[in-house]
Amino acid sequence: SDGLITLLKRGINLVDIRREEEWRKTGVIAGSKLMTAFDQNGRVVPGFPDTFSSLFGKDEEVILICHSRGRSSFLARVLVEQLDHKNVFNVTNGIISWMKDGKPVISNEQ
Repeated sequence: SDGLITLLKRGINLVDIRREEEWRKTGVIAGSKLMTAFDQNGRVVPGFPDTFSSLFGKDEEVILICHSRGRSSFLARVLVEQLDHKNVFNVTNGIISWMKDGKPVISNEQ
């Protein structure tokens, strides 16, 4: 999580791809963009890839975070391999690891 803090200080975008009820349950990392990528059945939310590509350039560095890394790891791979994004990464062990390390989260009031 210290590595993530360093990247965030550099201004790299952090996108929390969990669902709204997950954001409410745990809180979110300050400054993260909240964009649900998968519905409760594990399907990609319609329009997510287009929205992501409209917000972030192909060479822009973006970090994805989810609960424990499964979804963000999968999605990072898809964005790189299928949509030609060059610098999409995921947070190893997700927000759970961040919180276990005692790092701060803020309430999601969106």
